[in-house]
Amino acid sequence: MLNQISNKNSHENEQKCLLDDINHYLTRRDNLRDENVDLGTQNSKNRQILSVVRELKLMGFGLHELKQLKFTIVEIAEANNIPADLAVSRFLKDVEKHYDDKLGLENKVNESKAKIYNLDDEIANKQFILLLLPFIGPALSRLL
Repeated sequence: MLNQISNKNSHENEQKCLLDDINHYLTRRDNLRDENVDLGTQNSKNRQILSVVRELKLMGFGLHELKQLKFTIVEIAEANNIPADLAVSRFLKDVEKHYDDKLGLENKVNESKAKIYNLDDEIANKQFILLLLPFIGPALSRLL
């Protein structure tokens, strides 16, 4: 009978240890599932970042240009004594605010260049006519 009680206690202890192990493994499994979800989310974010980097590369934004942009924003932050994230926000707002003005200005510059080119042609034509006047004037007066 003592042997049966001892065996029963031994089985109860073993059962308790097994239950503890099961609970430990269930907790570990749940933690691994959570970590897997987090890694999947991070992987998705990284894919999006790589996609944008590839698009920027195709547009001509290589590492050099991105570093130049970064240093410009750092310079803005330091000059205005503001955090870098606020400098990024201000930089983008300034670009957005002045972009249309810049496009309009470029169009005006191109129009002005075209006018200058046309005026240069007109000046050259008038100068040619003036050079011909000494020859044309006497010839015309002889015809009259």
